[in-house]
Amino acid sequence: MMSNANKKQPDVLQDQQVAEEKSNKLKNFTSLSDYHKQRKDALKREIKGYLSQGFSVLPLKSKDKKPFIKWKSLQQTQPDLDEAIDWVDKFDDMNLGLVTGYANNLIVIDVDGPKGFDVLKGLGIKYEDHPHVITGKGVHVYFTCDEKLSNNAKVLTEIDIRSQGGYITVPPSLHPSGGRYKWGNDLRAIDATPLPIHIVELLKKGKGRMKTAELKVNHPYIQAAIDENLESLGWALEGSRNDALNKCSYTIGSLVPSLVDADENALKSDIKNIALQIGLGEDEIDQTMNAAFQAGVENPKNLDHVVEKQTAKTDKKNHMSATDLHEASLVWDEPVPLGSDLPDVPSMDLDDVQDMLPSALGRWIVDGSERLSVPYEFMAGPSLVMLSAAIGARLRIYPKQHDKSWLQTPNLWGVNIASPSAKKSPVQAAALKPLKMVENGWIEEFANASDERMLDLKILNSEINSIKRKISSDKHKKDRKKLREEYASLEKQKAFLDAQKPKRAIVNDMTVEMLGELMNKNEQGLLLVEDEMSRLLNSFDKKGHETDRCFFLTAWNGDTSYSVDRILRGSLYIRQAVLSITGNIQPDVMSNFTARYLKTSNDGFLQRFQIAIWPDIEASSDLVDRKPDDEALNHICKLVRDIIDEVPNQILELKLGEGVHLDVEAQKLFDEWQKKNKEAAIYYRDMECTALEAHLSKYPSLVSSLALIFWVVDLLDNAVEGSAVNAINMQRAIKWCDFLTGHAFRLFRMQLDPARAAAFIIAEKINSRVLTSGESVRTLNRSKWSGLTDSAITRQGLQYLEDRNWLKVEKVVEDQQPLKGADGSQDDSNNQKGGGRPKYLIFINPELQ
Repeated sequence: MMSNANKKQPDVLQDQQVAEEKSNKLKNFTSLSDYHKQRKDALKREIKGYLSQGFSVLPLKSKDKKPFIKWKSLQQTQPDLDEAIDWVDKFDDMNLGLVTGYANNLIVIDVDGPKGFDVLKGLGIKYEDHPHVITGKGVHVYFTCDEKLSNNAKVLTEIDIRSQGGYITVPPSLHPSGGRYKWGNDLRAIDATPLPIHIVELLKKGKGRMKTAELKVNHPYIQAAIDENLESLGWALEGSRNDALNKCSYTIGSLVPSLVDADENALKSDIKNIALQIGLGEDEIDQTMNAAFQAGVENPKNLDHVVEKQTAKTDKKNHMSATDLHEASLVWDEPVPLGSDLPDVPSMDLDDVQDMLPSALGRWIVDGSERLSVPYEFMAGPSLVMLSAAIGARLRIYPKQHDKSWLQTPNLWGVNIASPSAKKSPVQAAALKPLKMVENGWIEEFANASDERMLDLKILNSEINSIKRKISSDKHKKDRKKLREEYASLEKQKAFLDAQKPKRAIVNDMTVEMLGELMNKNEQGLLLVEDEMSRLLNSFDKKGHETDRCFFLTAWNGDTSYSVDRILRGSLYIRQAVLSITGNIQPDVMSNFTARYLKTSNDGFLQRFQIAIWPDIEASSDLVDRKPDDEALNHICKLVRDIIDEVPNQILELKLGEGVHLDVEAQKLFDEWQKKNKEAAIYYRDMECTALEAHLSKYPSLVSSLALIFWVVDLLDNAVEGSAVNAINMQRAIKWCDFLTGHAFRLFRMQLDPARAAAFIIAEKINSRVLTSGESVRTLNRSKWSGLTDSAITRQGLQYLEDRNWLKVEKVVEDQQPLKGADGSQDDSNNQKGGGRPKYLIFINPELQ
């Protein structure tokens, strides 16, 4: 729990400030008589002012607001100035009233308390736009009205109407609570406007006080719900903004049927403006908002239910417990916007593309990224994984100069993390197109050879049937052994032809067993493509798939065999398990998985996604419409085909699976970088960020793999010569690791800054109304929400939000309920003084509720 020594005491400070202000004001009066003299002078000045502008006034008693005089005549004419001035000296503690109705052509709406303000808002009136007086708990709003409306027409709950036969207290009168009536907008400075016609009609028809829910006007709770949903959308966090837009649009749409003369375009405009402010794209907003809004219109909310629910909330608030009283005493500053919960990440510009990628690869990525209006790194990431899959186990690299026990397979896993509207799927398709075209070529070749293969099968079947007849014939008894051998050989050939399938490079959703079978037929490696990576990540928790994780961990290494044993399907031996992975995932799904992973796992699975790209994708209305750079695409496609067909034996005169070394300069760069990387890993270990430590510890394999990939591209593009990876491509690989580290900070931010991460989780619960004001810290700890399972980190998150005026954690002693006697009567004899057990409660800034 938070220390009381560190707690602010705003209520005490405020009381002290109020006392000092009162004291300073009293110092201006040398005596009580001076105070009364100044007050009377103020009343006389105001009376002259009101009368000079044609308003009729009357003297009122300060305690019960009743007139000191008979005032019927004042409903028709003004009092004499001298007479009115005499009232001030004649009546002690006089207040001043203004006559409403015909005399002044005035009608006043008297609003008292929060419910009254709700009704006023529901009537479509913003009191700030009209002449108004601020009272103790409410406001008086002034209008003109030519209709003959009686005073205090009992039509609307929570507000009164002051018209013919009535009056209203005006400044500088004193309120019974001690406060002073003050003009917000002075009636003598701005003209009152006519009372809205729909209110006039209500007052003319009204007979007896009606329930507000029965009125055919915009109910205050409808407007309150609209405002609440718009505010929630404005506070939506990264990763949940599209869901918040959908929810806001649907809810507001469902309220439209209950509105009078609803302006749907205006409501949608309000929604869209806020959605644009929080960073959503215009196309995405229109698509989501229009669909959800229309769905809401078709499923309207029950207004009576809304009113009943809100009334219950209000009645509950009227019971002022110790908690309620404590919350009411709190003084709040403006909440500080939290911004994004994501750390800043680096992004690539054209100079970075030139420095970090071979020229042939860079030209293709720039063209594809710009035509799709996405960051360069968003296409570059899956492109690198695609190239790693093309090389697979064909060629490896020795990261050490002398020690050949470390032979690295350039196998990469990557994931693009972005919202649903970020064009993840089109980017992935563009990045994988060169490898897909190679695979399509294999499929076409297989199809073209199918006729020849069918003919071979037909001949084999004929020969097999012939031998079977000979074996069963008595004429060939002596040759049966030889015939059986022939038969077995032909069956083997037939099985081989039957089992022939086109070569594969890319696979999608399939079981481990099927993956293993395909790996045995494509030993140099496969690329697993997951358009929704969550499917793969969640599959490990399914019954019967508990061991799949081990298979994928082994397949990332790319240099070992693997055995799959199943009771029903038997055993499968995979001679060389090499599997690259690329896919897409949404930010909130990734965050939830990371939180679970950090809590329950420590096997390095998540750290194997080394090409994890989590960019800031800004909404853009720019339309890029230009002809694709076909030359750049065709060049990359040729490079990928050459990698598969000519590396390593054709180009380097090496056997499949053999490795190349670094040249002297590249080795020096790599060794120096390794020392710095190890120091960084140790630093994060000491900071107890073990996830980032493990991530950095796998970077040496990433650097060596990227250097090899870049060098192979340059080699086939005739940009380099020699048989060893050079320094330029090692520099490119090191720059990539520095770049990816920034994105890893975003991925593992829960460990890097747990207090901030916890704060954003709590903030999301506040915005979604899951966490409400008055909840105890103990209840929050028991909720065990993802990311809030550690009570110490939860407290840090609360402190983070308290420092930004989102909430306050306060120690409250709740009143004990009186005990009941044996006869059911109240028995106060055993009640402890000082209340019950203290609790630490969370009070939320009212502006966020």
